[in-house]
Amino acid sequence: MTAATSHTVVQGDTLNAIAKRYQKSLNELIQINKLSNPGLLKIGQVIYLKPMPEANSLQVMFMDLLRSPIDGIKAKLKIGEVEHLLQSNASGLLPLVEVHKLGDTVEVWVLNARKDWKKVGQSIASQGRQWMNLVSPSIKLKQDLAPHDAQDAQKKPEPAHTADKPHDGNPKGTPIKEGSPIHKNKSSAHNTIELSVDIPQDLMDYFKGYKDQPITDEDWKNASADLKCDVNVLRAFAKVESGGRSAYWQLKKDGNVYVPAILYERHYFHRLTGGVHDKTDPDVSWKAGYLFKKHKGTSLMGLSNAQVHETLKDPAQREYTHDNRVDEDDVYSSYASAYLRLLKAYRLDKNAALKACSWGKFQIMGENYTICGKEKITEFVKVMCSGEKGQLALLAAFIEKKPAAPIRDANKKVIGWHKTLHQAVKDKDWRMIAYNYNGPGYEAGSYHVKLEAAYNDYKKAGV
Repeated sequence: MTAATSHTVVQGDTLNAIAKRYQKSLNELIQINKLSNPGLLKIGQVIYLKPMPEANSLQVMFMDLLRSPIDGIKAKLKIGEVEHLLQSNASGLLPLVEVHKLGDTVEVWVLNARKDWKKVGQSIASQGRQWMNLVSPSIKLKQDLAPHDAQDAQKKPEPAHTADKPHDGNPKGTPIKEGSPIHKNKSSAHNTIELSVDIPQDLMDYFKGYKDQPITDEDWKNASADLKCDVNVLRAFAKVESGGRSAYWQLKKDGNVYVPAILYERHYFHRLTGGVHDKTDPDVSWKAGYLFKKHKGTSLMGLSNAQVHETLKDPAQREYTHDNRVDEDDVYSSYASAYLRLLKAYRLDKNAALKACSWGKFQIMGENYTICGKEKITEFVKVMCSGEKGQLALLAAFIEKKPAAPIRDANKKVIGWHKTLHQAVKDKDWRMIAYNYNGPGYEAGSYHVKLEAAYNDYKKAGV
């Protein structure tokens, strides 16, 4: 039997355990792999067990945008005139291939579900050990949604990384089996989502309950009459939370399926699951919520936790990221990307994932399903997926039934109660509406100011 020359990191691996398994010294593996931080290994990372020859080589990794490896992909790797027929392993990796001529064109072809060969990546053969990290397509939308208070694009194949600078998109979670589609799609039609990963059937069943019945003027008036409030306060919620636009987007893969607008919040998922997924999946489960990419014009990308703390002037010392560096997994994006985050979290804990999203035209957190009059989170989601009329009914129930928040002294003892959301809506008390609806940190996003401005816009227009 041929001795192993490398080990691919899986969940729970440590460098010390790998060294013991292959009867190597810890220092030996550190030197062979030129590891600057031996305590930080990433799932999918290749650890070489002996010095590699100076021969030039290439290795390809396949992942979906949930950062999960794609297992069993049949691929053709063309390097110049030489063609290799290969298959990805459970870590999404093709076997290491030697490069004989620098500068040759490198092409990666895969056998898709229709049994057709399709080119999905191209590069140039370079010196040393070369990586190609191929990511299945993203979803690309045009609309962003506001995050909830932390206190309470189509992606082309990426170029290779060098051995000294490993890729930062390592696979996580359960491998996707053979037959998962790898394809490129250049459509960017407005109000269209394109997903390249399978959607669980139970979620698809929720989505298929959609009825194209927009909220009418009569619906708005009836809801405001039941709540005994100004109709334009309700309209203001929709404008601030979802821009007043459509609360649904069409799935490209099935033109008859529409999905509600969502925003996924990882700090909710962390709390709801007790943080058990933080170590393996910090992109969807972490004690701190997602950050904005910029703060007052200053980019947070690449900053350490200490640098973020200083930039934000945050009174609390937070561990914003798991690896002390802000990257794309740590920041808010469009709710298009939020669907990918939801799908990944859904694999880990269905109910917690649904509760960790804000849903629909009014962006009500799933965690509030009981306040909205539903016994199960799945019942709440079904209504959210059914149409705008159902979403308005959930908003009315949430406003009417949300309990008053406690007022606490310096010792956190309850000394009174804030105004309820329902009373604040009737009084047009914008600060208390924002406090109840968006959380205690509402001022950071000027939520109360935006609500009042939206209300005034509707009032001036005579709506």
